[in-house]
Amino acid sequence: MLVSALLPALKLAGALPQEFAWTYVWLTVALGFFFVAGEQLQVVLDAVGRMRLSAAGAAARQALLLAGLAVIAISSAGRSTLTVAWLTVGVAALLMLMLALALRGLRIWPPRLDRAQLRRIFVFSMPLIAFAASQYGMRSVDIVVLRAYGSAEDVGIYALAYQSYTMLQSLAVTVTIVLIPLFVSLREAGREELVARYFERLVPQGIFVASALGGLLAPLVVLAVPLVFGADFRDAGQPLALLVAALVLFGIASMIAPILMLHERTREVSLVNVVALLLNVVADVALVGVLGLGIVGPAIATIATLLVIVAGYLVVARRDLQTAPALSPALALPVAAGVLPAVLVDGAVGVALALGAALVVTAFVLWRLALFAEPDVELVQRLDLPAPIRSAVVASISRLARR
Repeated sequence: MLVSALLPALKLAGALPQEFAWTYVWLTVALGFFFVAGEQLQVVLDAVGRMRLSAAGAAARQALLLAGLAVIAISSAGRSTLTVAWLTVGVAALLMLMLALALRGLRIWPPRLDRAQLRRIFVFSMPLIAFAASQYGMRSVDIVVLRAYGSAEDVGIYALAYQSYTMLQSLAVTVTIVLIPLFVSLREAGREELVARYFERLVPQGIFVASALGGLLAPLVVLAVPLVFGADFRDAGQPLALLVAALVLFGIASMIAPILMLHERTREVSLVNVVALLLNVVADVALVGVLGLGIVGPAIATIATLLVIVAGYLVVARRDLQTAPALSPALALPVAAGVLPAVLVDGAVGVALALGAALVVTAFVLWRLALFAEPDVELVQRLDLPAPIRSAVVASISRLARR
């Protein structure tokens, strides 16, 4: 409600860009309403134990957007920013309606007031306001600093890379969506020792898998950007390859964050992210304004920011669980092997070098560290994961443990 009142006020005061017409103002307000309502309905689905439907709703949002954008891209008419804006609002409204229909049999009236529980929720939630603000800051500070020191063309190219990065983030977020209710159910069942074993054994394995996938993805995005978006956006491939490294770090943070949520460490989560935001601002100014690195500067700053977040989450999780995973710098070698050649060497040669290096380094690390063992299969089987996910993970660990 506050933002809905603030946005028109900013428009009246002339504080918004001239290109941001009144139509976009009202579409933004509508999008905010539909998005917030949809998020609340997804939380209700989680609360009544329908996590799969909640996750399906999150996936449906991305699928509908991609389908709509594909239709716009291949059609001969309607290719405009306003059409995309209407599409975004329409998808949010449709998803909210679908979630509301899914909950139509749930009795929510008359309401009851549980003051003790409300106070607990309030204490849990208040620090997350600072967390949410830091997330908005991280998403915008790169563009603001880049525009202050660079050109509108730089902003457009980097914005494309960053938007692609945020779309890929949705895959990592599903890890948190699945693990938080799982860990809560384990604690309620008196099996919290499985959370500690997950931290000790599965987190290092997850870091390695994320690093290996990132090492292969980085050169592929360099190759894909000009093919998908045209030669004019070719330069977006370089910052996007760097942002793949940030995506790997984001995935690692998503694996650890459910442990912090289980222990209600929202204050620590917010503090870590606010510190990371301050680092992001300083790094952007230093890399773009002082060193003149252009569009790769904000991408490097984002990597540094995610490193701080992962380190902070590890410290808090280790304190709560009184144990720690055995982490080796070698776990990050596959993503480094894939990102660096893709960024430093132009053209098909760089892509080929990056893919080859990522594969070789992944095989070497897998051979030297012996990350996977048969007892890990038992641990995964004891986790109440969706059956297809559990079967795939068990089969992968069994295969790798025999090597």
